[in-house]
Amino acid sequence: MNKVLPKVAEIFVKICHIIFTKDALDLKIEELVAVAPSVFTMHQFCVNKYSRQAIDQKTSREEISEAIMLTMLIAESSQLCWENAYGKNVYELIFGGDNSKEKGNNCNCSSGNAGK
Repeated sequence: MNKVLPKVAEIFVKICHIIFTKDALDLKIEELVAVAPSVFTMHQFCVNKYSRQAIDQKTSREEISEAIMLTMLIAESSQLCWENAYGKNVYELIFGGDNSKEKGNNCNCSSGNAGK
């Protein structure tokens, strides 16, 4: 991102410095919270970075492991129970019944019509 969007990278770094300060949450908790989405998105650089920073804040291996396991549990269960805007379980839409409402031009996410 530094080479492609240097201004965005600069702003991102500033935001990180603002967020990762001891305010309402102590730094140990903030680092654990940062580990979770890094694991969820499988972003290895950030998993390593935030795990090391959590260790620097006296976070134990067990605490980091538990944060990772909770992330995996929530990610897995959210996929099993995933519902969409129609209020139906996605797996029911994929594998059962008439899906005609969900087919065709009803999705605006990639057609350039988002928000219209």
